[in-house]
Amino acid sequence: MTIRMGWQSASEQAFLYAQQYGLFQKYGLNVEASKFNSGPEELSAIASHSLDIAQLGAPPWISALNQGANLQIFFPLVDNIRDGLWADPNKIKSVPDMVGHKIGVTRGTGPDGSVHEVLKKLGIPFDKVTFVNLQPAQMPIAYQRGDIDGAWTQDTWGPRLLGAKFIGGSAQYGFHQPAFESVDKGFLDKNPEAVARLSAALGAAAEAVNKDPKSVSKQVADLAGLPEDQMLSIMKDEHSVTLSEMLDASNPLSLVSPNGFGSQLQGLAAVM
Repeated sequence: MTIRMGWQSASEQAFLYAQQYGLFQKYGLNVEASKFNSGPEELSAIASHSLDIAQLGAPPWISALNQGANLQIFFPLVDNIRDGLWADPNKIKSVPDMVGHKIGVTRGTGPDGSVHEVLKKLGIPFDKVTFVNLQPAQMPIAYQRGDIDGAWTQDTWGPRLLGAKFIGGSAQYGFHQPAFESVDKGFLDKNPEAVARLSAALGAAAEAVNKDPKSVSKQVADLAGLPEDQMLSIMKDEHSVTLSEMLDASNPLSLVSPNGFGSQLQGLAAVM
């Protein structure tokens, strides 16, 4: 069974493991993988029917649905608990301390959505923080020049802000915003077994990566542009979501509970 699958360097630990250790073939799949730099690029590919499955963050997925896309989530990836605020702890000691500061963020991304949710939870008006729209690669330079006082960004970009430390993220406020696998509904209707096999392969890979993060830590580190020991530390904190967690109604990333991942997406849609 052939699946045309898009992936990005962030959050794809299970995909990289399955690809490297032959799990796709084990589950009877021929995965034609294409690397993308962003969710919008993948959405364009899936809209033109050159891609069946895309790895997306919540904001681009929600925007695509608003524009009529027919996409279904079927597999949350890494629980990105270290996505969040990176800053000098001597100047910004906690998330509420962002008020009055210039904070870098990439508009339309998962971190952008999660900081909206956190400020709403804290009762802080969004305009009390000066957010500067920057691509992640621009943030380290802007921070070094003093153009921003910190950044609300992904775990693989925050450590590049020299002198900055992780202050806090959305997970500590009850919001979990992992990237996820999303399938074109037309493809799913015609190929349900292929998607089931892909879920099984990714689930087995997630279990293996959680048990032995070092199995793909060098590959993930090279893609992220970070030292392997630093990447390994991130991977140990941010485990890959497993099939059993998706089916556990008490888990915040559950796909079978009204209080699970669906409610997280609804909360994000409400503030976008």
